[in-house]
Amino acid sequence: IIIILVIIFSIIIFVSIHSSKKTTQRKRLQLYFNMIDNMKPNYNHIQEMVGDINFYYINLNKTIYRNDYLKSQIQHLQLNNIYRIEGVYGLDVVNGVYTFSNGTKLFVKSHHKYSNKSELGCILSHFVALYTSYMNGDQYSVILEDDVYLNIIKVWKKSLGDVIDDAPNNWKIIQLYESSIIDDKKWYEIRDKHTCYGTLAYLINREGMKSVLDYIDMKTDDSGNMYCYIKEIKSYNKGWDYTADNYIYNIVRDSVYTTKSKFVTNNMLGKSSIKSGDFWEHYFSYSRDEMVIKNSGDILEKYYMKDVNMINDYIDAVLIINLEKDRDRYDNLYEQLLRYNVNENKIYRIDAVYEKMNGHLG
Repeated sequence: IIIILVIIFSIIIFVSIHSSKKTTQRKRLQLYFNMIDNMKPNYNHIQEMVGDINFYYINLNKTIYRNDYLKSQIQHLQLNNIYRIEGVYGLDVVNGVYTFSNGTKLFVKSHHKYSNKSELGCILSHFVALYTSYMNGDQYSVILEDDVYLNIIKVWKKSLGDVIDDAPNNWKIIQLYESSIIDDKKWYEIRDKHTCYGTLAYLINREGMKSVLDYIDMKTDDSGNMYCYIKEIKSYNKGWDYTADNYIYNIVRDSVYTTKSKFVTNNMLGKSSIKSGDFWEHYFSYSRDEMVIKNSGDILEKYYMKDVNMINDYIDAVLIINLEKDRDRYDNLYEQLLRYNVNENKIYRIDAVYEKMNGHLG
């Protein structure tokens, strides 16, 4: 009995430590988002950063809250060259056919049998986005998923035009999000030497689009229906070759690079639709969502938050609503803001009302 109690106690302590880590990472990322969100947009800077390159973001009809969040950022940034792609909901692909909300269909033939329908929907959504961009005549485009954080554009130092101009001559796809940080001394890392996963955000040129679309035999008929064939592909990622990132990037593998992150993910919007994590992953390790939350915080801290001084030029005040009994929370947040060089004269505490109503304190 004593041994069992010791084991249970140890598990409780272990779980508490990991839960604390997750909470800390989320608070850090939310703080960074809040600071960037509250910056007044410099529209000349934003236009200079994005240029005339078209953006396409993939969004399922059922995830309305993510679309609303993206649209609020688009409006805030006054982006005019960004378009929504209706995502393919994998569970609704029946007998190789998916029907979009406008009635057109996507006919799918696949060498690989997808047991995870979310992965099927994800890869098909990217095919549709790439085909749309290609048919629009784009020389370059940025493909995004709907958990991307767009307001980061406000603190970019290097434009997309610069990314293109400085890229290796043979590039076809440049990943704009690092799932693992590349070498500090390099601006571009080829996929063969440093594999970054995910299709959150990538830049692709017309040659790259054509290579992917030709490989999958993507085409349309006179009614606007689309057709594609997920063919067999050389294996580089045993067991994971047919996920969107590995499949698309491996088609043009020798021309895929990763650059220092231009985007991060806001996975605090909700859990991944690919994998939510099982019991052991939830309690004894980071779930996939928690890992990307930490990674996004690391990216912002490494590349962007060092120049947080600029925030003092854009905001007039930081108002912190705080209960007197929880004054330590205010002190902690105050110290964090000072740590990132926010002017102490712009930080104000608002004394919250302490009231009990329906059993809750507010």
